[in-house]
Amino acid sequence: MTSVPTAERITENPFAHLDRERCEALGLLACPHCGGAPSITGSRNNPWRITCKSCGASSSLYDTDAEAAGAWNRRAGGNAP
Repeated sequence: MTSVPTAERITENPFAHLDRERCEALGLLACPHCGGAPSITGSRNNPWRITCKSCGASSSLYDTDAEAAGAWNRRAGGNAP
């Protein structure tokens, strides 16, 4: 079996646009540590968390995406409700 170099095995996540759209809809600010793009994960059955795609900094866990976004934006220096 021949090995395939890592760069050739990596493909873009087909759902990346959904994460980007959700982050934009929530008005998420850039990472307060490095300025990287945020990513949000969670669902009705799992707690919500925001993580920086660049440095890995993350929020605590929250019951709703809005709570997670508010906490993230406060850390990033925004005026979250």
